[in-house]
Amino acid sequence: AIPNEFLCDLLNSYLKILVFLLFFSIASSCLLNQTPQLRRLLRTQCAMPKDALGTPIVAQFSSCGRITEKWLAEFATSCSHHTETRLPDVQLVWPSTEFVRDCIDGYEAGGSLCMPRRNLDAVVRSRLHHYRPSHPAHEHIPPHIKCYTRVGRRFGHLPWYCLTSANLSSAAWGALQKNQTQLFVRHFELGVLFLPQLAGRPHFYHAQGHYNVSINTSSENNNAGRPIGCERDSDSGSAAAAVCFSLPYCYPPPVYQGDEEPWDFETPRFEPDVHGRAFVRQ
Repeated sequence: AIPNEFLCDLLNSYLKILVFLLFFSIASSCLLNQTPQLRRLLRTQCAMPKDALGTPIVAQFSSCGRITEKWLAEFATSCSHHTETRLPDVQLVWPSTEFVRDCIDGYEAGGSLCMPRRNLDAVVRSRLHHYRPSHPAHEHIPPHIKCYTRVGRRFGHLPWYCLTSANLSSAAWGALQKNQTQLFVRHFELGVLFLPQLAGRPHFYHAQGHYNVSINTSSENNNAGRPIGCERDSDSGSAAAAVCFSLPYCYPPPVYQGDEEPWDFETPRFEPDVHGRAFVRQ
């Protein structure tokens, strides 16, 4: 078990709470909320490792609203660093029909993976990547987690990691209106933004296949109750332990190829799932 004092320290030191409320925000105040809130935190409290500059934003979610190029550019702007001269690409991680058909609940799991057929348009399809669980124990488990991050090319640095209830939609993250003077948010959401600088480290690491951040609670260790690492800080030469996060999907996520079919919850499917059932939405 993780001691309560560590959890308090974690909340005070490692992350920022992102509160997403149903509201209109007028004029300059919109810069402090929702997607602009994320932008402000990343630009004031996040030091981007060099190997993470220009890397794509990886968005993994369990429901997708109607996405436009304009809104996606606003989202990418909020997730970018102020030193970047061009907007990063956005990779959308989403389960395939084959994954849903073969998962533990079969097609029934697809009812909570909310992708209307009309939302699988060119904007979304051109950015789709497969959701494939990173841990063997989750191989046939349908995802309901929502997380957003970027991963460094060389060392697997995570400059930041956002775990949230917000799916990929303007309703959840907010959309700028009236010549970017008004922000409109339709949903109540809550998220946490993990920033390595708040943990006293230059960056987090991506640990493929691990469950979570490693925690050392031994009273014999000088760092009792603090996260311990999965590897040393490779590029700096420091022997200090690193804080490692696991992504719920294999990284890098594979791109959808020609005839591979992303899941939507409206198209009838008559090929039997693992329970021998077809899927016809009522």
